[in-house]
Amino acid sequence: MPRPLTPAFLGAILPLLLPMAGPMPVPSGARGAIAVQHNKHPELTEVRRISAPTGIEWMLLTGPDLRGGRAGRALYIMKADAGAHAVEGMQPWHAPGRLLDRKDNQCYYEAHVFAGEVLPDTVGVIWYDRSLMPDGQWRENTTLLNLSGPVPDTLVFFGHGRRSTTAQMAFSGRCALLDSVEPAQGRD
Repeated sequence: MPRPLTPAFLGAILPLLLPMAGPMPVPSGARGAIAVQHNKHPELTEVRRISAPTGIEWMLLTGPDLRGGRAGRALYIMKADAGAHAVEGMQPWHAPGRLLDRKDNQCYYEAHVFAGEVLPDTVGVIWYDRSLMPDGQWRENTTLLNLSGPVPDTLVFFGHGRRSTTAQMAFSGRCALLDSVEPAQGRD
């Protein structure tokens, strides 16, 4: 039986089918953002919680890079019970969306980010990103933050070979595509 064209289904499939060259219109609410502000850092907004097989609940927050190191918004991933002070020393991850060059407004980095069971038996966060290299070619990478075990583990793969698997997981409701943030002015 064909899958119905619901907003959640369209929100999961459109970014995977359309070229990554521009912003993607997705029905509101299709990605399930919670939009709860973090108490200690009101500039941070909780966008999702995911539970690992170990019973640990993880909280995903977006906001500015609190260390001031990168342009645009950052994604923070922390244990839900870690407390507000835990954000202070956390590594900011790239938030979903695009980074634009300040001089010519050209996109030089973009990422689609999924959270939940992003691969079979793997709960975590996965980035399908691409970066513009100095020679003008785009380099595609996949970064997986595996939260399934007792200690988070990060793996980087060349290309987007696992993207269709993640899309199938999103179709079945096991993970969700995080909302993109507005394109940010980055490098000079």
